[in-house]
Amino acid sequence: MIDVGNETLLTIPAAGRRLSKHPDTVRSWIKAGRLEGVRIAGVLHTSLEAIERASEPAREEDRPPREPASSRERKALQVLRQEGIAK
Repeated sequence: MIDVGNETLLTIPAAGRRLSKHPDTVRSWIKAGRLEGVRIAGVLHTSLEAIERASEPAREEDRPPREPASSRERKALQVLRQEGIAK
């Protein structure tokens, strides 16, 4: 969540210039929840700190488990679950 009093606010066009992205792309990231945004007097903003948070790699425990792609991987996962090794 953006701390309006302590973070460096950017308009969406300014954030787009910083990220080398079109402002519409920045808006879509905010709408999708990939980037934090806040409305101030009806104008959408983000912050330098929000951009930094969005660019940090997710911690392993925060990532959803990856589903096995091949039938071989699915079979291996099934065996690991039966043995109590995997969840």
